[in-house]
Amino acid sequence: QLPDLDVRVYPDIGNAEEIDMALVWKPPAGFLAGFRNLKFVHSFGAGVDGILADASYPRQVPLARVVDAGLANGMAE
Repeated sequence: QLPDLDVRVYPDIGNAEEIDMALVWKPPAGFLAGFRNLKFVHSFGAGVDGILADASYPRQVPLARVVDAGLANGMAE
């Protein structure tokens, strides 16, 4: 759908300065702070507590998460 989209998969990310969006699942503490040009972070999981618990997470960067009633019901089961 987006042939010109530059997608990089860790650990082969190249120059971290070129990364402006990150799709993550439980990144280690300090990981996202290494991307100084982040404009957006999306967590593949429903929760973002681990990301927000990281004192080095750049708070000015918008953070999104998965919101899905079906997911919540499945986890409750």
